[in-house]
Amino acid sequence: MPWNTLLIRATSSCDGECFGCPLRIPESKEKIILSYKLFDKFIENLKDFFFDEVVFLCPNPFLHPRLEYLVNKVENISKKIYLLSPLKSVKPINKNILKNIDELIFMSSNRQQLIVKEKMIKTLISQGIENISIYLTVRSLEGLLENILSMLCILEKYNVKLRVGEPPYMNIYSPNIVDYIRKRGYEVSLPHGYFIGYRAYTAFIEDRVLTLLKKPLTENCRKLFIDPAGRVSKCPLTLNIINEYVEEASIENLRSIMFSKCKFKAQLSEMVPYINISFILKDNVIIPKDVLDLLEVLLHVRSFRQACQVLGYNPSTYIYKIRRLEKKLGYKLLDSHKGGYKKGFTILTPEALRIVEKYKELREYISKKLFEENYVNFMI
Repeated sequence: MPWNTLLIRATSSCDGECFGCPLRIPESKEKIILSYKLFDKFIENLKDFFFDEVVFLCPNPFLHPRLEYLVNKVENISKKIYLLSPLKSVKPINKNILKNIDELIFMSSNRQQLIVKEKMIKTLISQGIENISIYLTVRSLEGLLENILSMLCILEKYNVKLRVGEPPYMNIYSPNIVDYIRKRGYEVSLPHGYFIGYRAYTAFIEDRVLTLLKKPLTENCRKLFIDPAGRVSKCPLTLNIINEYVEEASIENLRSIMFSKCKFKAQLSEMVPYINISFILKDNVIIPKDVLDLLEVLLHVRSFRQACQVLGYNPSTYIYKIRRLEKKLGYKLLDSHKGGYKKGFTILTPEALRIVEKYKELREYISKKLFEENYVNFMI
């Protein structure tokens, strides 16, 4: 049965700092928010069309100054309203904004973010905000089961649901999470419906229940997406393939976009570009991609062991790898502090910070250029 989803990206800015997220923009870049007047026009153009769900996507929609107004405008055109926000930026919330929200979904790329924000989640629940779930975004299957088990242990204390899937509507290749869980001997149901436009499966892991999400990729995929600039397309992944501006989009145009065939489905049958970024320094010293990824995660979690757990790396192997690399480079990459009242931590040296910033800048530049050429399915 066809499922109608309206996707809204209310702002181009974000404060979530999620690892590897292509939606983050530097402070120096211009930020765009969806004009409420354009949104009024968009809703007017929809006439009496009705959706099964409306989803406010990342970047952080709470940064939109009139989010409550946008939410209220879609109340009468949808059965369900969902709001996605980075877990790392969770803070006290105006309950008026949430009165029409069916589920507030906090995005997290690893269990460490949940551990850090557990107290705030507890505070929100104690204030009567109980329609909360956590969405574990998966970019790699390495270490996934450990992340899931750890997060389930924390969330069951507060009766909070766990959703697991790819970062919603990002321009990257999708790991097959459903097959991954099944191959590890856990029970996974047949698809039983949709959630934020994805096919939903129920998984049972050690007597705990969670939801796995997978791209539908069917002819009946019916979505409509509006971005902060007022451009309309079938979904964020096809923004540069089919788009209209709100001012020019009649109900006929909008229906045509929504009922069009999935362009992304066709690209999945093609070869998927895989870009491996490494740095070559003086004397042909190479800093490989796995070490660059480790340094980037370490920047956020400040624990070498936890950074390795997030990426599925063996800590002993990688501490040796880092030390050998430091010897070749002639300078340190990590600055570790053991024990004391701060319980020990590891941070990046200024040289390592410079390397990570260059890596992030280059990765985001390549992602942008590929997307501009209509490559919506690639790994980097």
